[in-house]
Amino acid sequence: MPEQFEILSKSSIGSQGENIALSYYQEDGWVLVTKNFQYYQKGRAGRRAEIDLILKKDNILLIVEVKVRQSNKFGTAIDSINATKLTNIKSGLAYFLIKNQLFKHFFIKIEIFCLDSGKVSIFPVHSL
Repeated sequence: MPEQFEILSKSSIGSQGENIALSYYQEDGWVLVTKNFQYYQKGRAGRRAEIDLILKKDNILLIVEVKVRQSNKFGTAIDSINATKLTNIKSGLAYFLIKNQLFKHFFIKIEIFCLDSGKVSIFPVHSL
């Protein structure tokens, strides 16, 4: 009998990656503020974007972009992060801070959580 494989959608794989990342950070004492924070991209009418994870610990707010790759056929997870993506994350962060004044005095960190074929890598992007 042929082996059966479960075909996962891109969103399902991304969701699993976000859950793995969330568990990773929670084990380190981070507390989830929100997941999949959606906002409209500046200059792109009707186009929504999102920040995957927003966490806090002490007076630090951590913005996490999660990238998952099951193979390196099209490059590694970090290869998919470009200047436009970083600009979009920062725009979403600015909108989040306007809507959530409680965090306006927090120290801000941005990280890319990459899961390449099951291997975790974390890339700090920016501290504000």
